[in-house]
Amino acid sequence: DQLFKFVSKDDGYYAIQNFLYPDDWLTKHGYKPKEVSFKNFEGGNDQLWRLVPRFEASKLNRVVFEYDNRQGSTPIERDLSVTTGLKRTSTSSISNMTTYKTSLSATLGLSFEGLGLSGSEAMDIEKKLESSFSQGTRP
Repeated sequence: DQLFKFVSKDDGYYAIQNFLYPDDWLTKHGYKPKEVSFKNFEGGNDQLWRLVPRFEASKLNRVVFEYDNRQGSTPIERDLSVTTGLKRTSTSSISNMTTYKTSLSATLGLSFEGLGLSGSEAMDIEKKLESSFSQGTRP
């Protein structure tokens, strides 16, 4: 009961019919994505579907193996591994930036025979630490 037949309707729309139960038609009965079910009658705009491409594919022809054996004197045995179709991957990453800042100051006061001498020094130390984590999955 998971086989379906696409019946062409007007203006490029299709009605989707259950192959095992031909009286059941796929029907959209609400605004949310999951509000879809099969109804036991045909008709109505809620049963019209337009097929749109999800992505565009390109075709590439490439020779992966070629051998001239017109004399027929050498048997040819070769194992080739070719991947066709789609590979689905997903990647997510998390990054975090932490900044540490420290201030250091010192004051020095001296008195030499009535002369007032003083000095001060200040220093800022700043350290930034960035860490990131990335994970990829392949189903």
